[in-house]
Amino acid sequence: MQKQSKISNMKTINQKIIFIILSTTFFIGCSNKSDRKEKANSMPSVEFEFAKDKKQLAGYYELDHMKEWYKERVLPPKFDFNIDLSSKTYIELLLLQNEIYARNGYLFMDAAIRGYFNQFKWYQPVFDVPEFKVLLTEEESKFVNKVIKIKEGKFNDQFINQNGLKLINPDFAFNRI
Repeated sequence: MQKQSKISNMKTINQKIIFIILSTTFFIGCSNKSDRKEKANSMPSVEFEFAKDKKQLAGYYELDHMKEWYKERVLPPKFDFNIDLSSKTYIELLLLQNEIYARNGYLFMDAAIRGYFNQFKWYQPVFDVPEFKVLLTEEESKFVNKVIKIKEGKFNDQFINQNGLKLINPDFAFNRI
């Protein structure tokens, strides 16, 4: 009888522990819902500085750990700053904006964006350099600002109304995982 009583008490304790864990997980999940929504709807901005030339960027690739990782520096092909942006989707604009950063050695923390640029041999992000900042020319900076303005103007609403229903704008539907 004592053995059955101990087993019953252990089951009760285990059930209480499981209940506490599930309750805590539920409350934490609910409390951060707005934070998760904000993070899903925005891309972190990349801080940059202006540079007339790319000598400082070239210098990063001369560091020992960078030379060890990238046996050969591959330069990106010439970029067309006059590309027609009027018919681009949200995702295309997002990638064009981030391409400027990628061309300048930015290491993306977003796995989807990094995965996209990893397909290009010229994408050689700078890492383990605490003082690294993206350096953009005036032309690159103007292009990035142009893309951001088009994104804000064209895709300011993430939802559309269709037949009285509020639906997500298909331009924003993409898998970031």
